[in-house]
Amino acid sequence: MDITKAPNPNPGDVLVVRGSGIAQAGVRFWTDSIIDHAACCIGDDNVIDARPWHGVSEHTFVEWEKEPWILLTPKPELILSKSQIKAGLAWLRNQNGKGYDWGGVIGFPLNNPDLHNPKKWYCSALVRGWYMSMGVNIVERTPISFTSPQSVLESLRFDIKDHNLTDEKLLQFIQQPVLPTFKRRNNR
Repeated sequence: MDITKAPNPNPGDVLVVRGSGIAQAGVRFWTDSIIDHAACCIGDDNVIDARPWHGVSEHTFVEWEKEPWILLTPKPELILSKSQIKAGLAWLRNQNGKGYDWGGVIGFPLNNPDLHNPKKWYCSALVRGWYMSMGVNIVERTPISFTSPQSVLESLRFDIKDHNLTDEKLLQFIQQPVLPTFKRRNNR
């Protein structure tokens, strides 16, 4: 697969990434995830995401294409109407400029959902909030403050649409075991 070309994500698709930096490794550790980032695809090869030191902002897919990524698309039975997508995109654009929710990320290892700031976002909580604005809860049995990139990847609401991994690496990527603390949190 040519990773220099964006996969043409549609509004409603979700990009999950495994970054290569120290901060990304910290996020994977703190959230018990094999991936460290999730972004909302809004069309025209653009995403809106929440990142440390940037908060919520719009970017192009090109910023992520050199990292291992998987593009998730809603399952066929999860039919989002044009009005749901339009409302979701309006909600998402309204989040642009909000700060990064450090408390939400720090709350993971402390097992403390009260550290989440509802006026700020971290990446996977933003993805979940976006879907909730369209009337869909993509992660069951866990508070929004414990939504991790891993829980987005493991959501039963998505299929894999595209990726820049070999098929063997993709299987390793999605079948890698997650630490037991994540499973404990996710089964509250």
